[in-house]
Amino acid sequence: MTDSWFEFEKPDRPGLLAGMFLLGVLGVDANGQALAEASDRVRVQAVVADDFERPVDGAAVIDRAEVEAVVGTDGIVSLDAPIDGGTESVQLTAVRTGRGGNHSGQLEVERLNGEQSQDEGRITIANDEGCDLQWLPGFGGTQGPDGHVSALAVFDDGNGPALYAAGSFQHASGVPVNRIARFDGDGWTPIGGTDGTVSSLQVFDDGSGDGPALYVGGKFSTVGSANATNIARWDGKDWSDLDGGVEGGSAVQSAQVVAMTVFDDGTGSDLYVGGIFESAGEQTVNQVARWDGNAWSALGVGLNGGTNPFVSDFQVFDDGSGNDAILYVGGSFQSAGGVDADNIARWNGSAWSALTSELNGAVRSMTTFDLGAGEALYATGPFTQAGSQTVNGIARWDGATWSALGSGIDYEEGTAQGRELQVFDDGSGPALYVGGEFDSAGGVASDRVAKWDGVSWSGLDGGVSDGSYQIVSAMLPYDDGSGHGERLYVGGSFGQAGNAIAENLAIWDDASWWVPGQGFNHVVFDISVLDDGSGPALYSGGNFAFAGGIAANRVARWDGSYWQALGEGMDGTVIAFEVFDDGNGPALYAGGIFSEADGETVNAIAKWNGQQWTSLGDGVGDPYGFGLGVHALQVFDDGDGPQLYAAGRFGQAGEIYANNIASWDGSEWHPVGTGVVFDANPEHVFVEALEVFDDGSGEGPALYVAGQFSTAGGDDASHIARWDGSSWSEVGAGLSRAARSLKVVDDAFGEGPSLFVGGNFTSAGPTPANAVARWDGSAWASLGSGIEDDSQPLPGVFGLEWFDDGTGPALYAAGDFDIAGGEVANRIARWDGAGWTPLGSGMSGGSIFQRVDSLAVFPGDSGENDTLFAAGDFYATGGISASYLGQWGCLVLPDAMFRDRFESM
Repeated sequence: MTDSWFEFEKPDRPGLLAGMFLLGVLGVDANGQALAEASDRVRVQAVVADDFERPVDGAAVIDRAEVEAVVGTDGIVSLDAPIDGGTESVQLTAVRTGRGGNHSGQLEVERLNGEQSQDEGRITIANDEGCDLQWLPGFGGTQGPDGHVSALAVFDDGNGPALYAAGSFQHASGVPVNRIARFDGDGWTPIGGTDGTVSSLQVFDDGSGDGPALYVGGKFSTVGSANATNIARWDGKDWSDLDGGVEGGSAVQSAQVVAMTVFDDGTGSDLYVGGIFESAGEQTVNQVARWDGNAWSALGVGLNGGTNPFVSDFQVFDDGSGNDAILYVGGSFQSAGGVDADNIARWNGSAWSALTSELNGAVRSMTTFDLGAGEALYATGPFTQAGSQTVNGIARWDGATWSALGSGIDYEEGTAQGRELQVFDDGSGPALYVGGEFDSAGGVASDRVAKWDGVSWSGLDGGVSDGSYQIVSAMLPYDDGSGHGERLYVGGSFGQAGNAIAENLAIWDDASWWVPGQGFNHVVFDISVLDDGSGPALYSGGNFAFAGGIAANRVARWDGSYWQALGEGMDGTVIAFEVFDDGNGPALYAGGIFSEADGETVNAIAKWNGQQWTSLGDGVGDPYGFGLGVHALQVFDDGDGPQLYAAGRFGQAGEIYANNIASWDGSEWHPVGTGVVFDANPEHVFVEALEVFDDGSGEGPALYVAGQFSTAGGDDASHIARWDGSSWSEVGAGLSRAARSLKVVDDAFGEGPSLFVGGNFTSAGPTPANAVARWDGSAWASLGSGIEDDSQPLPGVFGLEWFDDGTGPALYAAGDFDIAGGEVANRIARWDGAGWTPLGSGMSGGSIFQRVDSLAVFPGDSGENDTLFAAGDFYATGGISASYLGQWGCLVLPDAMFRDRFESM
């Protein structure tokens, strides 16, 4: 807390911070005790300001006597302070919520001089305990685990039900998790991790009084900080082992837990564990064992036969044999408890038995399901015969005989096998879903996942694909709290679900694939805060198909609470946005590398009128074959009225030739002189950024154009040029390499109007400048030692933004770098006019580019709590799951002592 005394003076910068304040006035006697009542009052006047001496205004003010006052627009507050003859002092306390949390300051009036009023200086407010600027949650990762997902389970660790995923992955949405992670509907969190693969998850209450716990099985020796051999227990806080776990593998594989279930054989519920192992605790068990919460026990002599016997699944099923529910055990074995049993057997709590007819291949998964003819057991695996029936990878057991499900599943590249079975109701009634290794079901194309409704097979919108080993091995219905109800979570090894990029985990509803989380499922190239007439919103463009869980083809709008799709979106990448009024009212324009918007041909640029996308004439084209795209948009008035400028890499706009830049007046396209050209490599020319800047020369604003080019209007202009509405000119001696971003600041650090430029250059004019520089209208200047990267020779700055995080305005630079001003700064850093500082641990992960492409400031309420958004190709910000979009700022936590009062005012 900061206490400052000033001789009273009216501040010269009123109203820069607005917020809610509580100004308490308390009289105290000579012993420091509060005065209950006052016999008289004196008017005390002060200024409420922040620690930059900026006054605050519009604040509600109240004292203990319920006397209300208001801080004026100049920051001045006047309050009648209670006094009596014993009053020695009055303490004034100002508290606010706003930019970055709770702030307070005090001013003690140590003398009451008998005057009717007195000026008492300034109450300076500062962070109560410091505002820890940080990367904020809110756009949890949509990119899933970075490796195979083997198991899914829902478990409540005391913080509400959440989805747990396990397998061989190391990260989930960029967050280190080590093979097991918790997903709460928004993002991923680690729970300790294991040193080896996890294959099975099961929730079980062992009756100890501690409630249900999550049991984890696989091939590992440690979990969290605990030693545990292939099986462990997670109670929501701590890990523990199970009396030595399970050990002793087969001739070809080491010990591993593959399956778990809970079964009551009439003596109480126990945890049954199966896999590849000889012993559990000190018991010889052979592939299957029972855990009662305290000790292990065997199921007869277990399961044996073959070179690599194993158990892969359990299922409790009442087969009508009169023994109530029986535990069915599936896997690869030839005997159960000494009884001949090929790949499937029954355990009734005391003895093993075989089915009357068996399977000619291993069982991978089982479930029970009633399709109207009574409950039956369904099994899947790499088998083709069930008894005398041809079944092709999946079969139904009614307690007496096997039957096929149509023509089953098939795989052109090898043996089809199901790996997982699950019953799910997508709104059309319950159905059986199978996942595994196959490409058709019942003759219908069904990549790795299919649906059986009791009569016929159907695919799931293209299924899952992409990846080195494409397989579905886990499925689970789960309501993630997103408002979509229960949906089917599908895990395995894949990179795409339908048309959505989905790393090893995806969600299926009644008609389409989704990706988990609040963020994006692919790279975001541009974010812009614009007001199209309906209020400020954050627009995002890129390669994504989903934003915040909704289908949004490469373009989406964030209103501060929700994501919205813009029509049917685009068929290609969106890179740039701008708002332009063509005479019919303001509208949003988008540019990029796409041919269609809302299914209509638009050619790289389109207009959104709030209802639909429309074209700008014939859009832009490329008669030279060098590529196609609009990378930057900007409104500029060249003296003949505002026009929308579009730039990128193209050779034609409408019917005119235009070298990589053109203007649109609302009805037709115009050339911008002879445009810009890259003489050395014409096919590598591009424009990446446009900004309007008045350099103070007296010539008025001009359009600055940045990218990779060597001439503008036929004259030398190295990667940056100036267009005044009629002619081109160079900017200083230009840049040594490509420019990627521009930012205009009216008064940067008291040095007047400035144009900041970011890119891949190492010098600006004659001035050494690593990737970022400042142009003041006449000369270039560097920003300290600039940007570097230890891992590459050409780091780049792709995004620039001016932002006040509560500690004063500064320039933020982002791109692909790891050092700023000699300090470690992963892809983003802050320049305060004197030096560089990192933003926490910055960004990590990413799919292709692994960089930040764009920055934008999103306004908070009443001008408070602005947030810096960063977009690009990354999976996490500051260790927080944030696929492709992150937020930097402070959480606002209103102080309890005044929150309730102001909520009722």
